[in-house]
Amino acid sequence: MKVWKKILAPVLAAAVMLVPAACGSGNDADPGDVVGGDWRVTGIVRDSGTITRGGEDTDVLVCINADSADFYYDSEDQTLYGYASYPTTLPCDPWEAFRSIDFADRNGDGDSDAALLFEVDGSRVLLVWYWDGGSDAFVFQPEESQIGGDDNGAAGEFLTDEDFDADISAWQGDDGSQLLLDLPNGCYTYRTWYGRVGTGSLVRDGDNLVLSFGDLTGENDYCLIREGRGFRPVLLSGQEGGAWAGLNGLHFGPAQGEAAAFDSSVLDGVWQNALGYALAFDIQRMRVVACDINDTMDSGALYDKMDGRGLFMGGAEILYPCVSADGSSFVLFADGGVPRELDSRSTGVFYRNGDAAAYSDPANAGYEESDGRIWYYDGVNYFAVPAGYTLGEDGQARNEDGRPFASPWPGELYDPAAVWGENWMNG
Repeated sequence: MKVWKKILAPVLAAAVMLVPAACGSGNDADPGDVVGGDWRVTGIVRDSGTITRGGEDTDVLVCINADSADFYYDSEDQTLYGYASYPTTLPCDPWEAFRSIDFADRNGDGDSDAALLFEVDGSRVLLVWYWDGGSDAFVFQPEESQIGGDDNGAAGEFLTDEDFDADISAWQGDDGSQLLLDLPNGCYTYRTWYGRVGTGSLVRDGDNLVLSFGDLTGENDYCLIREGRGFRPVLLSGQEGGAWAGLNGLHFGPAQGEAAAFDSSVLDGVWQNALGYALAFDIQRMRVVACDINDTMDSGALYDKMDGRGLFMGGAEILYPCVSADGSSFVLFADGGVPRELDSRSTGVFYRNGDAAAYSDPANAGYEESDGRIWYYDGVNYFAVPAGYTLGEDGQARNEDGRPFASPWPGELYDPAAVWGENWMNG
């Protein structure tokens, strides 16, 4: 088994120089030689990503050069946004050795850092830089960088089944997420910090564990890299993870409590929110029926790609039910954490059979804000409030139209059966 060892900059320089220089001569294309047209189609772009700085996201295109990785604005004019210089000359063609890049915030300061993964003569080399706002530069981090080494079990190695004390182990992410690894069954359960939960595949690349996690465009593979008493999933291909779903670069440590695999059948039955919007789930048929107080009804399919994202509803919005720990209620989050439609009636908390009195305590309900996140407490459970809401001086979280996330419950509950008949939930 190949492992990655954390090393200091001088040791890294010496170690890489020992790797046989069996790579190519490099990508020598000079964008300045291209006359006319769009530089982005000349073949010098190796990857892309999004850099967050000062709360603003910037899409960049990545060019891999002999001495640095350069980041350009995604525009017709080739304008440099920033770069990360290698700490030493790589003994190969970086273009050919390049495997992936991510701009996850690794040190938690709110700004994107940079991590490049190369494969040099069969050994993987991870180079990490932190963004330093004082010098306006990416600063190389030798202690966070890793290089292929021997089988001595040093920190930074790929994790295998033998590295876990139990066949089923629970882990806590730095962002509040949870990850449950089921080694015998080759699967995992991932619950995001805002409650979206799904099951995906945990496979083996030789002895190494690889976690497959997806989005609407497909699956990405993550190797598990030891760090301290925990590990980080490191992306092997595809785009970096985002704040609302991504695993890339997120550190997981031992969970403080127990975690359980998610059983989607908990959604079976009828649910309703304060706006008179009712949902009837049939998990066996993978169907959902929706109707509301305006006497409209619709039905559609439910989906679960078994790629870690979890069950979702299709339609104009891709919506994920984020179920409370006690299984009595949920909120709907849009894919990618984007704000809900302003006039949507499917906002707020849904309760089983619309029985908010049985599953909540409205007298003690209210909102809280912590670390830039807004939470709604219904007196029993906490629910993350989707993007697009602002907490006002009156203590209410409202969207741009001024509508509150959690509306007051009406005196009389909407009854779909009175309009559509007793079998309305069969769609």
